Amino acid sequence: MSAETIAIVASAAGLLFALASGFGWMIHRMDRMGNRLSDKLESVEVRLSDKIESVEVRLSDKIESVDQRLNGKIDSVDQRLSGKIDSVDLRLSEKIDAVEESLGERLDRVEHELGEVKVAVARLEGPLVQRLVLPR
Repeated sequence: MSAETIAIVASAAGLLFALASGFGWMIHRMDRMGNRLSDKLESVEVRLSDKIESVEVRLSDKIESVDQRLNGKIDSVDQRLSGKIDSVDLRLSEKIDAVEESLGERLDRVEHELGEVKVAVARLEGPLVQRLVLPR
């Protein structure tokens, strides 16, 4: 083999070695960056989960206190409305009883007057005349 061919083969081998080592270096660097990024993501995940838990606890406490206040207010409104409804029911019952009593009295008077009208009509018509003699 000639010196030029050996030089070309040696330079080609050197070039291939340089490309392979550059590729290896790049892969090694990418792995290292991936590991660092993974570590950062894990630390962020831990911090976020801690913050989320603290927010969840605070919101649960606030929701519980609001629920207790609303239950208290609802109970007080229920008691007030129950009292008002009972008083309205009592007043309506009294009024209905009074109306029923007055209507009963009116109906009694109308019934009495109807009886008087029947008697007056009977007087106007006179006694019944029997035209047919029935055997005894």
